[in-house]
Amino acid sequence: MKRPLLLTAALLAGVLAVPAQASCRHLLTDVAGDVQETGTNPSAPIEDTRQVDLTSVDLTGDARTITAVLHVASLDPESKPYEAHSYDVGFSTETARFYLTASRGSYYHDEFTVVHRFGSPDAPEDQTPSTGPGEVLADAKGRFDERAGTITITAPLSVFAGLGGLHGPLTKIRATTGAGTQVPGVEAYELADSGRTDGFYRPGTRGCR
Repeated sequence: MKRPLLLTAALLAGVLAVPAQASCRHLLTDVAGDVQETGTNPSAPIEDTRQVDLTSVDLTGDARTITAVLHVASLDPESKPYEAHSYDVGFSTETARFYLTASRGSYYHDEFTVVHRFGSPDAPEDQTPSTGPGEVLADAKGRFDERAGTITITAPLSVFAGLGGLHGPLTKIRATTGAGTQVPGVEAYELADSGRTDGFYRPGTRGCR
């Protein structure tokens, strides 16, 4: 009667000895504490710097959607009236450049959009929270998760179909955060933080979240 117990114990020891799965590697990482916002436009330094302190970005998706997940140092509650923040992740196909964007402030509701930038699919090297001349293709779905410190933006792949679709690897992946002001009729942002990667993402594959 003892042999089965010994065998069970040996099997259990083997299971416990299996090494833990390696942690997920983020597509894009950025050093914490490097917020660049100067307070020149709008003309007041931001108070909630941790909300725009980019730490990592990932792209993930399935057969129908693409999702960007931005991690920041913290999504603390707004402490200053009318202060606002913007977030975007840009990527290029062979023929076009797109952005998944989000914004949050104390005046307007949270907004999530898909933007097509006019012109070349090359990424602009002057990193700004503005995507440059372009058009909003559609609203996206999104979520600000204060506990996790993440901003999630999801768009259906069908949104990109009229501009060649998202086929093959997405390259020139960039991310920016902006700090600014939302007041009735006015919304302005200044670059706060940015990151870039030479890596790529294949639509439909699971990424780190």
